[in-house]
This record gives sequence, C-alpha cells and structure tokens, in this order.
Amino acid sequence: MKERNMGPQYAIEGLEVYLAAEQQLGRLSDAVETRVLAKCLWMISIQSAMLDRWIGNKSNKVRISREIHDYVKTLMIGFEPRLPARQKKTLKKSLKS
Repeated sequence: MKERNMGPQYAIEGLEVYLAAEQQLGRLSDAVETRVLAKCLWMISIQSAMLDRWIGNKSNKVRISREIHDYVKTLMIGFEPRLPARQKKTLKKSLKS
C-alpha cells in the first residue's frame, strides 16, 4: 500500500486537517487532539461498516447518521465520572464551611 501511496492514513490525515481548521475557527475545543479524534471517528465508521457487512444489514443513512451522532456526542461529553446531584450539593456545602 505504501508503494501505491494508498491506505487509511490518508483518510485520517484529511479528517485531521478538517478538524484542525474547525479548531482554528473556534468550533472545536483547543483541548482536543485532532489526530486522536480523527482516528476515533475513522474507526467508528469502519467498525460500523464492518458490522453492517457481517450482519447483512442494508445501508440505512438515517440509522448510520444517528449512530455517528451518538458516538460523537459521547466523545464530546467525555468519560469523566459525574457526581450525582445530591453529592454535588453536599460537596458545595462542605466547601463553603
């Protein structure tokens, strides 16, 4: 693939360039590593396509769009644990004391 100048790295690089431009425009946080996000988005799309192929699902643009939206939303929200509302109130009270 290297000899033919082909491979997934070019799709990832193109996505990374796009995400970097969005970052410069202020539409993507500076905290985001664009290369990592580009790889994540690429892997999500490849995994989704492979599952559809293996399971025999017909292409459904609405379902695919919804799935990708949900994946991106999850990435944007992050994986950091959140305190339940009751614990937040208790924590705030103890910090004020």
